[in-house]
Amino acid sequence: MTVDVKNLAAMAFALPMVLGANTSLAYTSASASSYVSGTVGAPSDVKSVTGANGQSSSVSANVVATAGSIYSHASASAYASEGILGVSLGNDAVAASQSGFVVARGDSYARASWGDYFTIDAGSSMLAQSGYVTATMRVLGTFGGTNGAVGPSSSAEHYENIRILGTGITTSDSACGGYNVCNFEDVATWGVHTYHPGIPSTIALKIPILFGFSNGLTYTLDLQGLAMAGAQDALGSSAHAYADYSNLVLWGGITGVFDAHDNSVSNFTASSRSGFNYLVAPPVPEPEPYAMVLAGLGMIGVMARRRKVRFDGDR
Repeated sequence: MTVDVKNLAAMAFALPMVLGANTSLAYTSASASSYVSGTVGAPSDVKSVTGANGQSSSVSANVVATAGSIYSHASASAYASEGILGVSLGNDAVAASQSGFVVARGDSYARASWGDYFTIDAGSSMLAQSGYVTATMRVLGTFGGTNGAVGPSSSAEHYENIRILGTGITTSDSACGGYNVCNFEDVATWGVHTYHPGIPSTIALKIPILFGFSNGLTYTLDLQGLAMAGAQDALGSSAHAYADYSNLVLWGGITGVFDAHDNSVSNFTASSRSGFNYLVAPPVPEPEPYAMVLAGLGMIGVMARRRKVRFDGDR
């Protein structure tokens, strides 16, 4: 099966990649869509928020669809401020049928971005000269899922894709669809198992600058997920997908300033339009409660017990 979340992703507005002359922004979007056989269309929830200069932004989306013995749930959330990006999602699907083929599917998409301008001043002798800044970003998060399918005519799939794009990230992974680095997994009961762990725990940055002038920064965290269950028998199938990157991208601080000839510059100051201090790493915030995903799992457990359907886990 080809997983297509492009239409869902397009429902969330894209980050303005070119910042205004005096603008920093924190942008978040989240969309969730659930589909079950027997319904017309797919219920969806789409939200997008942009924070003003130096302000954080957060958003969440949640939707459930049911029809008899078919259930799907999708949720997504995103948070952004200067130096911190976070996203999470949860998708669940359960399907069983006495007659005919039925499908349950939950799709989620979340994006968090921050954009800012920062200035490195190193005295009049360096004014308007080119150089670069080295810095780091820390990466925290988990992702995965389970498939359960015991019926002879049932199937299930879970899919998760986490991508990062940003100023100064020198890695370019061709598997990431235009983003710098990514993690993704696609597991289906009909034999598909693709796993790509491409995001390191620390990302090194090399950011080009012009001394004494404003230099733009833009960082985006993109997350997609799918759970799909198809059944043509009473035993049925189920799928669950999750990605908890509620504190995924964390600015790690500037580690060095250099001129165009790779000479270290030690006497400098740094400032930014947002007021964020790029010289140091921000404190790690407390993870946001993953209540929506846990609620979805609880509902699936209740429904499965009520129907006395047995699901065996198989990653």
